[in-house]
Amino acid sequence: MNSSRRIAIFVSGPVRYAGLVQTRLSALLAERNPAFFFHLWKSDLGNKQRQGFESDWRELPPRAETKVCLFHDPYDEDFYAKRIGKEVNTHSTVNAVMGMFLGLAQLCAVFRALPDRATFSHVLRVRSDCAFTSDDLASVLARDAEAVLLARDVGLPKEGWVSDHVLYAPAETFLKIFSIERVEELYEAFDRGQRNPEKTLKHLLDTRLPAETRVLEVIERYRHYHLVYAPPRPTDVPWTRELIEQGRFEDLFLRPGAFRRAEEEVAVCADQAQNWSAARDPFRNPWMNQLRRLRQRFFRP
Repeated sequence: MNSSRRIAIFVSGPVRYAGLVQTRLSALLAERNPAFFFHLWKSDLGNKQRQGFESDWRELPPRAETKVCLFHDPYDEDFYAKRIGKEVNTHSTVNAVMGMFLGLAQLCAVFRALPDRATFSHVLRVRSDCAFTSDDLASVLARDAEAVLLARDVGLPKEGWVSDHVLYAPAETFLKIFSIERVEELYEAFDRGQRNPEKTLKHLLDTRLPAETRVLEVIERYRHYHLVYAPPRPTDVPWTRELIEQGRFEDLFLRPGAFRRAEEEVAVCADQAQNWSAARDPFRNPWMNQLRRLRQRFFRP
């Protein structure tokens, strides 16, 4: 496969820092002539709203690198409560989790219909709050042109989970993972993924791709990228937390090399890996499984 062809970058979620994400990735992946596909919610109805800064969404459509920009009215928790229930096994609300997969499915539908689709070899999916602070992203993505490359989040269990922060794959493989024809397909995958986004993605990878597909966790959180929360979290890397507290979002996204302290990133990775244990996996709790069975019985799409 010719990995030198264009790369399509799918940015999905609330607006948050979408403009900064685009500017940074345009520079990091300039040799791949990236085209950006945005699916953005008009407002953030989840439980993790950011404070202090938001990209101006009006600046996105006119940019030369923007190929598609979709703005979607958000669905609230009550919308899904009437269809599949509010229960989740994650820190995000059900509408936020559904919104992630729904947004990617809609971008896949648009991408599939493009007359120049064949000019793109790969798709990179990123969140709108993802700051790529390492300069070597292009070399990381070039590691295996045939594989699905995932984020490696040391704060997740190693068995049965995959991070949903970043995903890079050959274009046709990407479409297999995230495309849906009916929303009920998404509801079923969510149930089979124990109503957890990471486990739902793992289910999609396991059931939609051939068994021989290589899936590699090589895009490292805290080394290659950071998720930007404002206000910052106590577990964030200190140098990123300082910039966020000072409101210096452009420095964090666009000029991270001037502020990075690698030893802090290594220390946070070690702490995250040590703090997680299998006992903290909520799906080992039989009460959680019972709640899931009750939800499947009484809430059906």
